[in-house]
Amino acid sequence: LGAFLGVYSCLYFCAWAMVSLRSARRRAPRPPLPDEKIIYLVQCGQAWHEVYHDRNMQDPDLAPRGEEQALTLRSHPALQCTDRRPEVLLVSPLRRSLRTAAVAFLDPQPNLPCLVDPDLFSSSGDACDKTVLKLGLALLGDDLGRPHLAGQLE
Repeated sequence: LGAFLGVYSCLYFCAWAMVSLRSARRRAPRPPLPDEKIIYLVQCGQAWHEVYHDRNMQDPDLAPRGEEQALTLRSHPALQCTDRRPEVLLVSPLRRSLRTAAVAFLDPQPNLPCLVDPDLFSSSGDACDKTVLKLGLALLGDDLGRPHLAGQLE
């Protein structure tokens, strides 16, 4: 993976790292230097287990506020610069992460390579932080229209 990161700018989607959505109001950063790689760390938007304060919900999806947060992230100035756009997307298999990735990045960049990595997830041990395969498959195929990513969940 180290060599992979050296070649590509990577965008990590995981529930343990966050880019503040408030920074969307800031001006765009400088262009990257030659051979410089940019890594964005983004936390998923608000999910249903946070709305209901129920960590026993199995692999919860984004709540409406979480979808709004993903749309706000889409308009972040850094992501509007063609020289700072991600070249590859690494995303957690949790439904809230998959939907955040789709709304914020895959909708505006449909040809962005996407790798679903089971090692990118929260590790609380609660039900809300455990992937439920059938829910993820339904989300990718039915809701998001990305059945080609479903094979990465299995």
